[in-house]
Amino acid sequence: MKLVPSKIWHDGFASAGLWTWYGYWSPQFSDGSPQFSVFPVYFALLSSWMLLGLINKSPQFDWESQESLRYMQKYLARFDPCAVAVLVLICLALPEHYLSYPLAMTFFIVRSAFQRCLEIIDSL
Repeated sequence: MKLVPSKIWHDGFASAGLWTWYGYWSPQFSDGSPQFSVFPVYFALLSSWMLLGLINKSPQFDWESQESLRYMQKYLARFDPCAVAVLVLICLALPEHYLSYPLAMTFFIVRSAFQRCLEIIDSL
């Protein structure tokens, strides 16, 4: 994963996970199930909010905000993005626990947004 930029593999993994989730889970639920119309919109809104509200504004963070973000990154460092990606894959295999995948993917999106913010701040 170190060879591919985090921006590319995070977005690619999230997109592939969503397509896999839809393809693997949709036959097991009834047609018109609300989770297949609500969760994709939720993921799109969450990703857009993280991009527009956090990642794009990261160069404008003041020193205290940068230090708070570094503290959260250090505190959450034991949750490596690769480990969270494995958690998402495990949750994909559990369709009977229908909220496990959205929760794991939410954590993956937030974790990757924090990492991308720090990468932008460190490159300045």
